[in-house]
Amino acid sequence: MTDNQQKYSVRKLHPGEYNLWDRFIFTTNSGTIFHTTHWAEIIHTVFGRPFNILTVFKNDEINGGILYWPKNVLKIKSLTNVPVTPYQGILYKTSSLKSSGIIAEYHQITNLLLDELQKTYAYVDIPLSNGIIDVRPYLWKNFTVSPSYTYTFNLIDFDQLKNQFSQALRRKINVSLKENLSVVQSDEITLLVKFVAESYKYHKTTPPVAEAKLQKLFEIILEQNIGRLFYLNSEDKTIAGIIVLSDQKKVYALFAGIDKKYRNSHFTEYLYADLMQRPEFTGKQFDFLGANTQTFEQFKRSFGGELDVFFNVGYYKNSYIKFLSGIRKRQHILKRSILGKF
Repeated sequence: MTDNQQKYSVRKLHPGEYNLWDRFIFTTNSGTIFHTTHWAEIIHTVFGRPFNILTVFKNDEINGGILYWPKNVLKIKSLTNVPVTPYQGILYKTSSLKSSGIIAEYHQITNLLLDELQKTYAYVDIPLSNGIIDVRPYLWKNFTVSPSYTYTFNLIDFDQLKNQFSQALRRKINVSLKENLSVVQSDEITLLVKFVAESYKYHKTTPPVAEAKLQKLFEIILEQNIGRLFYLNSEDKTIAGIIVLSDQKKVYALFAGIDKKYRNSHFTEYLYADLMQRPEFTGKQFDFLGANTQTFEQFKRSFGGELDVFFNVGYYKNSYIKFLSGIRKRQHILKRSILGKF
């Protein structure tokens, strides 16, 4: 162990210390609402997934850590992705002012945490935050690394923001202004659940969670005031909806859907454009939470945001576990596939 590593101590937090973790998250560059214990408690309530927090302390302060959800997969101790939680993984902060020092501290913190996790878990499959781009510590620990993508952009004055929109998007928004469309905030959840299910079915797949759990998730989000639900109306008809989360830094497009009857006759871009003009979101970053499917990518790209990469990391203690994980993933894909047309 190096002298620098000896300055650190690694331990799990107990529930009475969770407030330390929540304060730490937004001192990092990559912390999100999905790393908070508030969100973890929601996941526990809806999906029954308990969580732990492993931290690296230096001088009685948290300098790094990971909130994670242990699970037995085929009797194998595992760390797996959890539903509707696109960003997970290790967070860190450093005291160095030099880029070389920042990288060195990040590597030390990450190595310490990965060493501890590999002592207990034989299978790991989780996403990282989109601010973590140096994945070398994972590769050095024999993790696999694969990229995912999302579009993000800053919510600035809307007249300036429109300059980055594609020409086709600006034309659609202008046409929408003539169609007597309106956007309203709502607490009525059932309709959005229906729209989400219909939209996934249209793209020949199913939502990542069952509709009943989606309903419960939306209810808690609104009750605890960490997200807001908006519907797009055309005269007296509700045609689309979206639920967004927000934290100190970002606005996240969590789930959206459209009534199948109006899929080809109305421009749902107007719903997003309305959100981007709301004063309570100004100054934050908007995150589409993914741009990996071609159809959705084209829609999201039209808003002119920056294409951000984030990584999924995997660890398999041996080839047998890797084989079993491959079967598990294929089963998951088949389970969410829908045969036939909508």
